[in-house]
Amino acid sequence: MVEGLSGVRKLKRTDNLQVGQFVIVDFSAAGSKRQKLLMGRVEAQRKSGYEGVFMRNSSSDGSIFSFPAKEDRCSFILDNIKGTVDPPVPQRRGTWKFVGVNAKEW
Repeated sequence: MVEGLSGVRKLKRTDNLQVGQFVIVDFSAAGSKRQKLLMGRVEAQRKSGYEGVFMRNSSSDGSIFSFPAKEDRCSFILDNIKGTVDPPVPQRRGTWKFVGVNAKEW
């Protein structure tokens, strides 16, 4: 597990990241004190890294996420990945529950 990120497993350099896997990616600006972590699903592997679609937290307990109406697609590199999470449980109305995850603590 990653310290300070409940429900997130540390990604080892030897791990093989797969399309469809859910990850936590750090998009913090260089020199910023504020950490910007996003939950996303790996959509493709590129020469220079990965491409994914990202979700937004939509619950008070920090475990329910949904994809925004306007797709949030970004590229990222392995060094920016904080860790992986188990696949979510589908809920209703396009939401997904990540058991053990509490994004409010991030």
